[in-house]
Amino acid sequence: MERLESFTQTDVFSVVPNFKGRFTYNLEGGTPVRAYFFEGEFEGPTGNSLDNGIKYLKSTLEENPRIVNGASFLIAGIWSNEEKDRMLDLFKYGEIKNWSKNTEFGGFAFRNGVYVPDFATCEDTAIILSAEAKHRRRSAGLEEYMQNVPNIDGLIPEVISQR
Repeated sequence: MERLESFTQTDVFSVVPNFKGRFTYNLEGGTPVRAYFFEGEFEGPTGNSLDNGIKYLKSTLEENPRIVNGASFLIAGIWSNEEKDRMLDLFKYGEIKNWSKNTEFGGFAFRNGVYVPDFATCEDTAIILSAEAKHRRRSAGLEEYMQNVPNIDGLIPEVISQR
């Protein structure tokens, strides 16, 4: 399963998180991933920042199997900083015994594909994690959770491709 969506903001002057798209897919081993792409500089040779972000996401996860192993699913935030470094905030969820309850997850950061031990994220990512947590708690299990996507206040998704 792969689904790529772009976002339109309903009100650019509100507290809407600054995301341009969302990508849901399964790693080669089957682990599901949902990634959010921030607005900003992530262009590159093809000029398509979502495509470049997807390539960066996939290559970073493929090159770091020890971090990915054992995950039930992953949530990622992909962005670039003022120095044009490609950044990835990755959240790894382990086994979830009760989908309607609180669960633990770990966080990891990568700069240009290299693990960064000092990890910090931003409030927009916290808004996404909150929406994902509410969506997960309302889902019967992993399959339902990944087949559907959470609504995020202020962002209107449009499916670009799905297979």
